Parts: sequence; structure tokens; C-alpha cells
Amino acid sequence: MITQAAKVCIATTTILGVIAIAIVVLRFYCRLRVQKISLGADDWCILVALLLSTGIAVLTNYVAATTGVGEKSFAPTLDQVIFALQANLGLENAQVLCMGLIKISLLLYYKRIFVLESFQIITNILIGVVIAFEMSIIIVVLLSKGTPISKQWDPMEPFTLNISAILIAFCAGNTALDVITLILPLSVVRNLHVSASKKLLLSVIFTLGSFCIVASIVRLYYAVEFTKVPATGGSFFQAPFIYNILWALIEPPVFIVAGSLLTLGPIFRGKYGPASLYRSLRSRLLSFSARSTSKSSGVSQTKDSQESASYGKLSADSNHKLWHLSVENPTTEEDERRLTWELRELDDVRTERSRRTEQSVV
Repeated sequence: MITQAAKVCIATTTILGVIAIAIVVLRFYCRLRVQKISLGADDWCILVALLLSTGIAVLTNYVAATTGVGEKSFAPTLDQVIFALQANLGLENAQVLCMGLIKISLLLYYKRIFVLESFQIITNILIGVVIAFEMSIIIVVLLSKGTPISKQWDPMEPFTLNISAILIAFCAGNTALDVITLILPLSVVRNLHVSASKKLLLSVIFTLGSFCIVASIVRLYYAVEFTKVPATGGSFFQAPFIYNILWALIEPPVFIVAGSLLTLGPIFRGKYGPASLYRSLRSRLLSFSARSTSKSSGVSQTKDSQESASYGKLSADSNHKLWHLSVENPTTEEDERRLTWELRELDDVRTERSRRTEQSVV
């Protein structure tokens, strides 16, 4: 039976994984079709990171679905504990490598777009620091129970190193490197000779990783909470471990999306980008408004011509009646009243027509 914790892990990794894959596909499409340039080292690094992130998600979901992860009453067998330890070792190292590749990909992308020599030097140094940090964490984790490495999935074998300190050191160092990597280009953007609006836009784009930093901090919190649980075989099936793993699963795809969004500028500025779609929509609205105005003008002119015809007919009828009254019959009081009414109606029509004409001109 799949536990609630397993369902959460599966849903989270599936949604984030699909989004990350879609964004990376757009990144490669932008490079090859829109910009028509060859793929760079940053693109290949992000592709490997995506494969690792997907593999981590698949393995974690399998472990969660086939064991009692997150179930308080679950009593794991020895084989299940060994399997959980093996999977945990693989997931830890894969996640460390994945996060390192994402940072390196982002730094290589910075090198591609910012050619300032001092910035290039700082970026190279930071790439070296990231590689050294990630490799040291992997080596320390593999040797945390000594040699051979098979001791890692022996639940009876004690740790020779403080595994809690290693986990906290990785999460804290990873968070610090995330912050440095994401804010590194802001100083360069501030000195660019572009408009203030473009500077603001670039700054917002480069700080999209703020949620990534939040994810890293939350992961650090749950890593500390997990270290407070006694290191037993059952601890891998308890809530602190689940939350630690869950946020470890959230980090890679979120960073992949944030890093790849920076490369999609040509798509946003292209034929189907937001700016182009806005201009197209605005043009259609203006065209529709012009047609509506033209139709209204035509209707107004038609009404004016009809009123002119009515006015002419009424005027002719009135003149005919005046002539008839003056020639055939003597003027009576009733005829005078009728004549006065018709002349008043004629004058009202003339006044109304003048008013409509003035409104049409305005």
C-alpha cells in the first residue's frame, strides 16, 4: 500500500520534473532553432543535471512506493532497511553531483554573456570552488563508515565520521554557493549602459532563483531536524527523513528551471513572445475600433439623409397646403391653428437636424 508520504513525493517529483523537462527542451530549441548557434558547455551540463534529477525522482518514487516510507507503524525488515540504505547512498551522491552541475552550468552561462575580464576570473574561481566542494562531500559520504564502501548499507556498522555534521555542512555550503552564484551578475548588470527599465528587468530575471535559495534553506532546516533523530534503521522511514528527502527532490528541478529561464530571452522577444503577442493584440483592437467607428459614421450619414428627405417632403406638403388654403378657402381660425402647428413641426425638425449635424461634425 502506498503511504501518504509516498503520494506526496510522487506528485511533487512528477509535476516539477515535467516542468523542468519542458523548460530544458525550450532552452535547446532556442539555441538550435531561434538563435541558430551550437550548444555550449552550459547546455550540456544542464542536460546531465536534468538526467540526474529525473533519475533521482524515479528511484525515490520507487523506494517510496515499495516501502512504508512515512508510516509510523511500519516495521521494516532487514532487507528493506538494507535497500533503503543503498538507495539513500545513491540518492545523496547523485543529488550532490546534480546540484554541482547546475551551478557550473549557470556560471558557464555567465561566462558566455559577460566578457568582462575580472568577471571571467571570478567565475572561473567560483567554478573551481563548486567542483572542490561537491567532490569533497561525495568522498566524505562514501567513506563515512570507512572501507569497503559496502559498509554503508550495513545497518549494524557504525559511522566513523559525524554524518550529521556532514549533512549540515553540505546543506549550509550548498545554500551559500547558491546565493553567491545567483547574485554574482547583479554587480555587472548595475554597470551596464542600458535603460533603468532594462536593468530592472535583468535584475528580476537574475533573482528568479530566490525561491531556489528558500528551498535550500528549508532543506537545511529539515536536515538539522533529521540529525536529531537517533540513527537507526527505522529512522529512514520517519517524518524528518521524509521532509529532508522531499526538499532534496525539490531543489534540482527548481534550480534547473530558474537557470534555464535566463536563456529563453530570444524566444520571448521572437514572433511568439509576449511583446509580439501584445503588439498583435493591440493592432487587432485598434483595427476593430476603426471599423466600428466607420460603421457608426455610415449609419449617422444614412439617418441624416433620411431626415433630409422627410424634411423636404414635409416642407413641400406644408407649402402645398398653404397654397390650397389661400386659394380655395378663406382663412378660418381652425386653419390658422393647423397652419401654426405644421410650421412649428417643420421648425422642430429643422432644429433637430441642425443639432444632429453639429454632433456628427464634433
